Amino acid sequence: MVMHYYKQLTDENTALKNERNTLSTYVTGYNQKKSDTRIGAALMAMSNVFLGFGVNFLTGDTPQSPSRYGVGLFICGIIMLTVGLYFSLRDAD
Repeated sequence: MVMHYYKQLTDENTALKNERNTLSTYVTGYNQKKSDTRIGAALMAMSNVFLGFGVNFLTGDTPQSPSRYGVGLFICGIIMLTVGLYFSLRDAD
C-alpha cells in the first residue's frame, strides 16, 4: 500500500513539474511580447515627432538647405515607424 501511495505521489509530482514548465514558458513568451510592444510604441512615438518636424521643414517658407533637413527627418521617421511596426506586430516563435 505504501508503494502504491508513493507511486501516486511521484506521478502527481511529475505532472505538476510539467505543468509548471509549461506555464513558465507562457510567462516568458508574454514578457517578451510585452517588451517588444513597448519598444515598438517608443519607436512609433519618436517617429511621429520626426515626421512632424520633417513635414514642417518641407512645407515651410525656408531656403533650399533646410528642406534637406526636412527630407532627412522625414526619412528617419519612416524608418523608425517601420521598425516600430516590426517590433509591435512580429510573432514570437
